[in-house]
Amino acid sequence: MKMRKILQKVQDFLDADSRSQQQQKDSISEVLEKLKEKEKKLQDELEHGVDAQEKDKLERKIAVCHAQRKKGLAILKQLRTQPSE
Repeated sequence: MKMRKILQKVQDFLDADSRSQQQQKDSISEVLEKLKEKEKKLQDELEHGVDAQEKDKLERKIAVCHAQRKKGLAILKQLRTQPSE
């Protein structure tokens, strides 16, 4: 193997972690967008008037979506502020 190929393999190996982190960030962002859409859809359903039992159910689902989005945003913020190694 030539020195250039060897150096490229070493560089690829060292960059694997940063690529993995970027993929993780992208994946989390995608999931957060889907959760945001779902939360908005549930909120719209809630606003269109439903019975009391359905209202409670929707409010719980909205609370869960919101909590998951909040956790995801915190993780994403943490990943973005971490220095690349």
